[in-house]
Amino acid sequence: MEHHINSYFKGEKQGSLVFLGLGLVASVVAAVGWWYFADAFWQGLAIPVGVIGLIQLFVGTTVFLRTDGQLTALLRQFQEVPQKFAAEEGRRMAAVNRNFQTYRAVELSLFILGFVLLFLGTLGAWGDWTAGMGVGLASQSALMLVLDSFAGWRGSLYEHQIKRL
Repeated sequence: MEHHINSYFKGEKQGSLVFLGLGLVASVVAAVGWWYFADAFWQGLAIPVGVIGLIQLFVGTTVFLRTDGQLTALLRQFQEVPQKFAAEEGRRMAAVNRNFQTYRAVELSLFILGFVLLFLGTLGAWGDWTAGMGVGLASQSALMLVLDSFAGWRGSLYEHQIKRL
């Protein structure tokens, strides 16, 4: 079981670095789009890309900073009181996996909304700002949907291993 615990948290730490990297890129794209290009399309795009980029930076930093301590505490608990580990970590992971279902539903909804905004923006009456907003929202939502799907899959596997204890 220790292998599964280590493997899960290794994936969490690697995923946090991906989030950090994407958040940094998104922040730069948003800033450049807003100030350098400074037209309606790029300013519309910069808003969702920048906001979601800040979320990526926050989540990536939080997960990265807490993972090592969390792993150490859980390994100690597993070695000392495996039944308590299984009960507490099983409940925590069930909640984490329920949250991933919610995240994916929200991300899918925002992805669809992004395409609706892009469509409306290309009609002309809604303008380039709306089209840019749609592109930014659809692209960031799609990216988050993929990343959270991988994280949810990893969490489900880990929860399954805990239930086997």
